[in-house]
Amino acid sequence: MSFLKFVRALVRPLMGKHLGRNRLVKFFYGILVGFLNPINVQGYKMFLDPKNDALDLLIKPDFETMEREIFKKYIKSGNRVIDVGANIGYHTLLMADLVGDKGVVYAFEPTPKVFSLLKKNMELNGFRNVALIQK
Repeated sequence: MSFLKFVRALVRPLMGKHLGRNRLVKFFYGILVGFLNPINVQGYKMFLDPKNDALDLLIKPDFETMEREIFKKYIKSGNRVIDVGANIGYHTLLMADLVGDKGVVYAFEPTPKVFSLLKKNMELNGFRNVALIQK
């Protein structure tokens, strides 16, 4: 069992109990994310921000199943897609994969620190079909 799988098994029963608001939990989460970065999320490599509330991305390997299925149903190869509030790029990565080389994803993220992680995550996964816009 990998360390990440061990952490997921240990923490998953505690999800939904608002532990992310606890300072001690946030502290250990920050250490854990720093240790594990980048992590594998649905087949994509991602750097998480230790101070961001991305606990679900770290803990839930089945993160946002319904949203992924909707994207797969409507986003096709060659499409142009807009991701407003792209955050660190989880949905952007999925969309970039779906539109393929002939499509484009326009990803908007205004927050400088979060935008830098978005950019890093796109580069880490080698997507060249994403236009990153810091607005």
